[in-house]
Amino acid sequence: MSDQLNSFQERTENAKQYISTYQNYCWSVTNISDLKLAPFYILATEGAVHVDKTHGWHMEEIARIATYEPDILVSTNYKVIDFTDASSKAEGTH
Repeated sequence: MSDQLNSFQERTENAKQYISTYQNYCWSVTNISDLKLAPFYILATEGAVHVDKTHGWHMEEIARIATYEPDILVSTNYKVIDFTDASSKAEGTH
């Protein structure tokens, strides 16, 4: 029974951390000017589809574009995690 309780307590803590994180991307919307977009990928631009680009490229480009349209676009903080490196995995998990 103790293992099951520990498992549920861990899942509860993980859910609380997830909620705390995504709440950074939640705000009250009372009219259309309150809407913001926080994209993770650039699907396409004129003459190009960007499926050949890394996720880092997409995030960097979005952050750059967001500086020109801060009333509409929000850049998202991100980390690149090396799953072959224990310390990188631990940092990403934290």
